Amino acid sequence: MKKIICAMLALAMVLGLAACGSKPAAPAAPAAPAASAAPAAPAAPAEPSKPAWEPKRTVEIIIPFAAGGGTDIMARAIAAELPFTTVVTNMEGGSSSIGTMEFMHRKPDGYSILGSLPNSIVNYSINGVYTEPVNETIVPIGCPALDPVIIVTNAKNPKFEPTWEAFSEYLKANPKDVKFGASGNKSGNHATCVKVANLIGVGVEDMTYVPFDGTAGARTAVLGNNIDIACGMVSELGAYMASGDLVCLAVMDKVRSGFFPDAPTFAELGGVAPSAPTRGFFAVPGTPDEVVEYISSAIEEVSSKPEIQEQLRTLYYDPVWTSGADVKQGMIDYYGEAQANQALFN
Repeated sequence: MKKIICAMLALAMVLGLAACGSKPAAPAAPAAPAASAAPAAPAAPAEPSKPAWEPKRTVEIIIPFAAGGGTDIMARAIAAELPFTTVVTNMEGGSSSIGTMEFMHRKPDGYSILGSLPNSIVNYSINGVYTEPVNETIVPIGCPALDPVIIVTNAKNPKFEPTWEAFSEYLKANPKDVKFGASGNKSGNHATCVKVANLIGVGVEDMTYVPFDGTAGARTAVLGNNIDIACGMVSELGAYMASGDLVCLAVMDKVRSGFFPDAPTFAELGGVAPSAPTRGFFAVPGTPDEVVEYISSAIEEVSSKPEIQEQLRTLYYDPVWTSGADVKQGMIDYYGEAQANQALFN
């Protein structure tokens, strides 16, 4: 028994000495810090994107009406500020057919633009003034201004006082003695004159209508008392109301004009007023989309500048932009009204 105990004590001593002699495990070396990423080089400034197309030579803006009319004035105001060289050419005659048909056969390359009125294009396409369905194929670029039609007379008309009431009474009693004048035969303006006469109770067969190549001619005639009534847009006649030479008898719209708040609307007088027409720009059929987009963007940018909008108001325009797509849809919507207008002449 003593031997067993002694053996056990000896073994314990050996194990204890072994434990005391062993070295503790060295602590793990800390992980080396990860190498930091090199700072990214600053991004190079993006180069301004270039348009898919831009003019390399002069762009001609064709106006199919006489110089001095509303479309001519509007086109020149916008053209002067465009970021490319332009020239405005008047090709009046044939109720705008001469200039429009010349334009329609130009190359579809963006170097020819038409300045005209969407409603007139539809009217002239329907009534045969144009030899082609221009309203279906022409490409609207956009319209920078609204410009409602107004009915005016000379402030010193020798036949009646310059009021709607006096004019109405005189026309009823003397239908053949009242001369209406506006741009074009069987045009939108001609239809407006017929609507005015019809509202008062006078048929197209009893009225005297004098067509002109542009509103400028009708304006000159009414200023000289050679005609009694002129029909045209606010921009074409507004300055002559401001000077006191002409008086606005009615506005062919649903709301009164801010330029002539005292003049009644055609709707107030009991008529069916058309939507306010716009004046704008068109591209030749087949013109590539990128060309139309470039010109449209340029015109919209110019027409949105405060100084240009103020200039347009000075010219008696309401500076509201209408996109090419909206103009196209408006022309489609107006087609039915234009057909009804043509029935007025029968």
